[in-house]
Amino acid sequence: MRYRALGIMVAGLAAMRAAAEVTTGAAFLNLPLSVRQTGMGGVAPGGQDVMRAWSNPAMLAGQRTRGELAIDGASMFGGHESTLAAGAGWVPISPWTIGIFACAYTASLPEVNGAGDRLDTSLDRSLTAGGIAGAFQSGRVRAGMLLKGMTDQVLSDRASTVAIDVGWVAALGPFELGAAARNLGLSLDRATGAYAGGVELPVEARGGLAWREPDWHLTVVAEFVQIRGRRARTAAGAEWMTLDRFALRTGFEDAEDITGRFTLGLSASFSDFGLDYAMAAHPIGPSHRLSLTYAFGPAGR
Repeated sequence: MRYRALGIMVAGLAAMRAAAEVTTGAAFLNLPLSVRQTGMGGVAPGGQDVMRAWSNPAMLAGQRTRGELAIDGASMFGGHESTLAAGAGWVPISPWTIGIFACAYTASLPEVNGAGDRLDTSLDRSLTAGGIAGAFQSGRVRAGMLLKGMTDQVLSDRASTVAIDVGWVAALGPFELGAAARNLGLSLDRATGAYAGGVELPVEARGGLAWREPDWHLTVVAEFVQIRGRRARTAAGAEWMTLDRFALRTGFEDAEDITGRFTLGLSASFSDFGLDYAMAAHPIGPSHRLSLTYAFGPAGR
């Protein structure tokens, strides 16, 4: 039965911080797009790459160069689920930064019948989302907003909506504080099929802290995340810049869950290009993420 296969897919989403009752890909909106962030337990503060703005739009104003482009992809849960994302940030005039983001999530799982036997057909679903962001910096404080739209499809049912993310970041000596409210918008409310009765967006509040030790080239981070209708999540991680062009990362995601998982990451930069890899372990199967970034324009903005 298709609905049994749909239940299996929803269970996979639940492992990715989704609520079991959510039957659409809206839960994907809570996942980070930044590969570097993923390698540090999914914690947003503590980095400057453009893709972190998907988790906190204020971080867009922290990129080191005038422009930055990034593209990344991920394979999750034995290859049954995948993501592809791209982002760009640009400083038209200081202290303002603008950005644009797009991402797509797809999943394809084999269908099974009522007895649990695998069929020759598959159950496909997808979520596409994109948005435009703006951020500014005033002294040690940054603030930003992201306006995004999304379209989700389960079987033959499709629904679309829009949402807003807002966030801020404050630098206090070696510390960086960050907070964001995300997915504030209308529900996916097509009242048919998978969307019967409407599906609320996974509204999220997150607050994090980063500590940097420049002499050791070390950054330590922690973050608390609360998603509406779910239990709170905590995560922690660290980054060590072993050399000017190499970095190692590790983290522990969802420390409140017995299935909390370790993450690992590494980066290498070559001239204006950067190559990043992250792995997040999970009982269902590990996820692997890879990104390529290009930074251009004067450093230090």
